[in-house]
Amino acid sequence: MINKLLILIIFSFSVTSFAEEKAAEGAADQKPAPITSQQELLNLQTRVQTLAAKLKLRTDQIDKLRKESDETPDKSKKSEIANQMALEYKEYQKETKDYNEALYQLNYQYPETASTKMSDDKVKEIKTLKQLEEEQSLEGKIKKNMKTIRKHYGKKEAKPKVEIPAPLTAEPVPVQDPLLAPVIIRK
Repeated sequence: MINKLLILIIFSFSVTSFAEEKAAEGAADQKPAPITSQQELLNLQTRVQTLAAKLKLRTDQIDKLRKESDETPDKSKKSEIANQMALEYKEYQKETKDYNEALYQLNYQYPETASTKMSDDKVKEIKTLKQLEEEQSLEGKIKKNMKTIRKHYGKKEAKPKVEIPAPLTAEPVPVQDPLLAPVIIRK
């Protein structure tokens, strides 16, 4: 998973560096060309993807620190890890804010492209450190999956309980109509 994110980051940087190289070559030959809307769109999309990858890496790092803190018995080491988590969380907040701004800018400037190509990207709320820890725990992952399953398949409605009739007694029940009277055959 982390390999895919790193590849995505490297790809986004290579696309922007390629565009810069082409622009530098063109600048050497002639006047610098104005940035087209297509280039601007590509830059915004790569920025959003890069920020999303950074957010994912940041949350993974916070989760790693949380697990390390849980496994460490030394209190001084735990406080050091807690300080690192606080720094990571501040960076997470900043990157989430930057991501939301970039996504808003992309959706505002290019609504037709943003709605088709970037449909996976949604505005991310800045979660508290406790919410992040709960979300990344095993119980949090199970709750998230169950919520998705219930949303997709709907809640199962409680089936009405079928009443089991009382056992028949040996005494025959008197019936007014002789045609509807039960016939008992004995051997």
